[in-house]
Amino acid sequence: MLYDTTGTGDMLGFKDYIINHLMEAKQTRIIIMGGPGSGKSTYSEYLIRHFGIKHIYPGGMLRKEIDKGGERGQMIKKLLDQGKFAPNDIVLKLIRKEVASATKGYVLDGYPRYMQQVRDMEKFGIGYDVVVFLDVDKEEVIKRLTKRGRADDKPDIISLSLIHISEPTRRRGIS
Repeated sequence: MLYDTTGTGDMLGFKDYIINHLMEAKQTRIIIMGGPGSGKSTYSEYLIRHFGIKHIYPGGMLRKEIDKGGERGQMIKKLLDQGKFAPNDIVLKLIRKEVASATKGYVLDGYPRYMQQVRDMEKFGIGYDVVVFLDVDKEEVIKRLTKRGRADDKPDIISLSLIHISEPTRRRGIS
C-alpha cells in the first residue's frame, strides 16, 4: 500500500512514510509487537541503529534477572520455562527505569503484550508514536525458535507460549 504523505499526490511506501514521520519527531518511540520468533528483535536492531535510540527488550531484561539468581530470578525462570509471562509489576518496573533514561527515544520490543500493560503504560506516561505488529504463522515460529537454541525454545514450550499470547486476544474478539 502507498501513502500520500505530501499532499501533492506523491506516493511513498510504508517504510518511507514511517521513516520520514519519525525523522521529524523530537523523540522516536516505537512499539514492536508480535509473537515469539516473529522478528521483533531483528527489526528493533535496525531501528535503534537508524535512529540512534534505546532498545528496551523485556525478554533480555528478564533473562538478566534470572542470571542474577535469587528468589525473584528463580520465580521468573520457572514461569518462563512453563511458557508463561513474568509478573507484570516486575516487567513494568524494569521498563519504566529504561524509558526514563531514553532521551532520544526507544523501541519497546515485545511490550505491551496484553491490555493491562497498555493501561499501565498510560498510567505511567509511557508514550509511543508508532506501533508495528509482525504476524508470523505458528509453524514458522516453531521453526525459527528451535533454530535459535535457547533453553526455553523447545516446541512444547513455544506452543504453550503462543497459547498464552493469542488466547487473551481471541477472548476479546480480536484476531
